[in-house]
Amino acid sequence: MQKELPIGWTKTKLGDICTKPQYGWTTQSDISGDFKYLRTTDISKGKIDWDRMPYCIDVPEDKEKYLLGKDDIVVSRAGSVGLSYRITDTPQPTLFASYLIRFKPIKVFPKIVEYYLKSDMYWKAISEMSAGIAVQNVNAVKLSDLDFPLPPLSTQQRMVAKLDTLFEHLDALKNRFDRIPQLLKDFRQKVLTQAVTGKLTEEWREGKELEDIKILFSKIDFRRNQHKKSKISNLKLDLRSDLDLFELPSKWAWADLNFLMDEENSFCYGVVQPGKDVKNEQKLIRVQDLSNGKILNDQLRGISWKIDKEYTRSKVNEGDLLVTVVGTIGRTAIVAKESVGLNIARAVAKIPIRDCNGHYIRIFFDSEIGQQWLVGDAREVARKTLNLDQLKTLPIAVPPVEEQKEIVRRVESLFAKADQIEASYQKLTAKIEQLPQALLAKAFRGELVEQLPTDGDARQLLEEIRKAKTGLEKGGKIKKMKGDEETRMVAEGGSRYGLRRI
Repeated sequence: MQKELPIGWTKTKLGDICTKPQYGWTTQSDISGDFKYLRTTDISKGKIDWDRMPYCIDVPEDKEKYLLGKDDIVVSRAGSVGLSYRITDTPQPTLFASYLIRFKPIKVFPKIVEYYLKSDMYWKAISEMSAGIAVQNVNAVKLSDLDFPLPPLSTQQRMVAKLDTLFEHLDALKNRFDRIPQLLKDFRQKVLTQAVTGKLTEEWREGKELEDIKILFSKIDFRRNQHKKSKISNLKLDLRSDLDLFELPSKWAWADLNFLMDEENSFCYGVVQPGKDVKNEQKLIRVQDLSNGKILNDQLRGISWKIDKEYTRSKVNEGDLLVTVVGTIGRTAIVAKESVGLNIARAVAKIPIRDCNGHYIRIFFDSEIGQQWLVGDAREVARKTLNLDQLKTLPIAVPPVEEQKEIVRRVESLFAKADQIEASYQKLTAKIEQLPQALLAKAFRGELVEQLPTDGDARQLLEEIRKAKTGLEKGGKIKKMKGDEETRMVAEGGSRYGLRRI
């Protein structure tokens, strides 16, 4: 705890401002009963789901001793060590489990204790308390001995009201920010859909003399008739009839993937059994190495040159389209110059594209239409698998070559802008996540609200608490504080912002 506190504050201990800490009741849980049974797992999400909370299988004779009441604060002593929760409501009579320790604040605002037990100051103390212990745990004595910076009562009231308001604003801000990833995902998918249906370049096409893609198809067909030898079989255009092929813009045409492939290069799977990870030899491209259309070269695992030599046909060339076909279906990437000569795993298919723009074909695969067809063709064996015979029948909506280039340019430009927004979102989110602890630190340094001369001295409050505790030990009851309800003006805030530890 800080060495110097604001004027009117005083240093004390958690146990000095609460009733004697109490361990919970030891029993097993049941699916029905008369008394709910609160455990550490029930508070781990920062909010209690009373419907999912189990019941006690048996109840002690002195059950009133273990009944939870409003503003009781329970702290986990094992498992999620230090995790705390202030009880705001008990829809049904509830007992608490033995791995929880209960504290009842006396003559202080319960929420000031709740906020402190969520602060980094508290968590630092918990960490030091359980350091070096194989199975982390704390006990009631250790928790009671935690330092607590006690403000005067009026200051507490203003602190709680201010923190409640600020956390309400943070919750609203976080809720709005939480929508951004989905909005960006929807935006990217809409761009892809417009790209492969011709809507993205609709205005661009007006007035342009583009060569009908069917002319290119006829040239491909002629070339293949002249050269009978090929590494790919059945290169004739042969569209499937089981898929809903939508109407295309003028000068576009449908072609199956097989027709668009380079007949002189291998269309294949990769290494079936790569063996152990070998350093300083060949690199292997796996499913997890494909991300956002690129190969993550810095994380590739290795295979021996001997195994690599057995799979020369699956070594990749610049411009090859890679598609994942086992387990996770439909991840894609285009092979860049720095990846030429690497090998691929069995779960990755190498697709050699010729005459058409490979980046455009990848865009079609990444679109919602392409993904639905890819996944729809996959078969469940040990794992979801898309075989090559099925993959090469996938229809592709092919625009004129010049328009393919324009589509790729536009998609990449729009995606780059979306990436910039996403990067800004991530930076702002990181800052927002830090705000709650910054606010709590400021609050317990006495900097969040003005310290007024009329607030009084917390030492006098502490003396009143001691007298009240003495009375409780003699059989008295805790009196509800006047004005306590007015400070509870905002719903429980803060659990979403790292204010709980699990």
